[in-house]
Amino acid sequence: MLDFEDRADAGRRLAERLAERPGGPGGRDAVVLGLPRGGVPVAFEVARELRAPLDVIVVRKLGVPFQPELAMGAIGEGGVLIVNDEIVRLTGLGEADVTDARRREQAELDVRVERFRRGRPRAELSGRTAVVVDDGVATGATARAACQVARALGARRVVLAVPVGSPDTLADLRRVADDVVCLLEPELFHAVGQWYREFGQTSDGEVVELLERAAAPPPSARHDSDPAGTPRPPEAANPAGTAHPGGATNPGEPAGPGGAAHPGGATNPGGAVAPGRPRPDGETAPGGPSDLGWVSPYGAAKPGGGTAPGGASDAGWAGPHEAGPGGATSPGATGPGGGTAPGGTVHPGGATNPGGAVDPGGGTNRSRASTPEADDPPMVDEEVWIDGGFVELTGHLTVPARAGGIVAFAHGSGSGRHSPRNRLVASGLNRAGLGTLLFDLLTTGEELDRGNVFDIGMLADRLVAATGWLRDRPETAGARVGYFGASTGAAAALWAAAAPGADIAAVVSRGGRPDLAERRLGDVRAPVLLIVGGEDRQVLALNQRAQQRMRCQNQLTIVPRATHLFEEPGALRAVTEHATDWFLAHMG
Repeated sequence: MLDFEDRADAGRRLAERLAERPGGPGGRDAVVLGLPRGGVPVAFEVARELRAPLDVIVVRKLGVPFQPELAMGAIGEGGVLIVNDEIVRLTGLGEADVTDARRREQAELDVRVERFRRGRPRAELSGRTAVVVDDGVATGATARAACQVARALGARRVVLAVPVGSPDTLADLRRVADDVVCLLEPELFHAVGQWYREFGQTSDGEVVELLERAAAPPPSARHDSDPAGTPRPPEAANPAGTAHPGGATNPGEPAGPGGAAHPGGATNPGGAVAPGRPRPDGETAPGGPSDLGWVSPYGAAKPGGGTAPGGASDAGWAGPHEAGPGGATSPGATGPGGGTAPGGTVHPGGATNPGGAVDPGGGTNRSRASTPEADDPPMVDEEVWIDGGFVELTGHLTVPARAGGIVAFAHGSGSGRHSPRNRLVASGLNRAGLGTLLFDLLTTGEELDRGNVFDIGMLADRLVAATGWLRDRPETAGARVGYFGASTGAAAALWAAAAPGADIAAVVSRGGRPDLAERRLGDVRAPVLLIVGGEDRQVLALNQRAQQRMRCQNQLTIVPRATHLFEEPGALRAVTEHATDWFLAHMG
């Protein structure tokens, strides 16, 4: 059941909750700070209710060079620099790396500030209450950075206010903000967009308009009891429904380059992403709404504008002149003993796909076609709890009828079962008739110690425990099991696959760090597919070196022009198709 009509509705309801709280923020002591873009329509309503000034808070995350989704710090206006010393230490980086990242992100921050403020001065925060507002939080990286920047700019008190958010993420954010106000904390949280009827892209123009309206002096005819002034025009009441760049008006789907609609259209502050291009990491960012929307594995449209791979629209849409899945190349595959494995050649214009002919889109026809079984409702689709030894791990298990195998996901960099990128890949696997288990390798408390993210042995042990749990369940007993690992999770997947008696059917690594499992690579017996972005040069070099140490059948596939997060149009779709082909070829 949907809970908010649009961002304006969410903002009004959030404002009511804030106004009801004893000692809550309000008046000239408070400054409401919207996170551009999607958070600004929500913040506008909050500022009206609290009769407080409205501004934006523009932040940029500083990503680890070889793992950009892992933030080593953030920057904000006024020269604010936040550095996570623990991450810098654990990744072996130095001051020069932080300086380089800051220089790269500062230029983009300056552009965004000018775009939104149009020369207006930043609201003064010294000694005041900063109310940081977004349309929701998924991973919370941007909200965390905004709260830290607000405090560094002199805020006496920092309040984070959002309509909806992941319970685990909010628990972590309560350690950063003085107060966190959230209307909905659903246990089955998949994406921010699933809780809105209309969750279209908020444009730069809408952000500017709302800021100008909030800053305009009250008309002489306005009564004090009417802080909003004249009635809002319809388009302001529903920012999601206005025309988007490209000329198309899509209440639920933002327009992409050239007017094509992207499902979800989310962008993220961690990288320079053109407005309207999807970025499947679920974070609200300068440049877009906060989420792709939940992607159904069975093709049904969901709130947030997303549909399953193979549905009417695809989150992996490739815009004009963009590389789609057909542009991926496979430098070569090696089999046991170093020979070239079947399917290891490069096909012009398409990716290597073991077990089938290459279609014009770059994938095998048999893995693309939706089977009758995959179109049926899943036999199992539920939250599960896994005995991880000394801890209980939470996950989500989806098993289509007559599933051809089960793929367990090992998330990287502290990401969990709510990772929109991995959920999108899982949806594609479900449509191909494969079951998926997405689960948290770390508990909420363990995630606070970033050293656990790099404890590959511990993560691998938990993946092995989850594999045993799968083999003990009646619905999945006897099914072949494969691993899909991302970032540090890929190292855990390879480590687990190397365990004696592991009997893993296949392993796929997306932007992985196989070097972290270097001493176990020679023991892996399962066929391994390494998928790396062509522009992710440091990780590509690490994968090439790791491939030389493997004795199993393996293949390195490069997605042209893709960076570490595969945020470019068509890139994540390519990952999904290559992974599907690999698992189908080796799970039969």
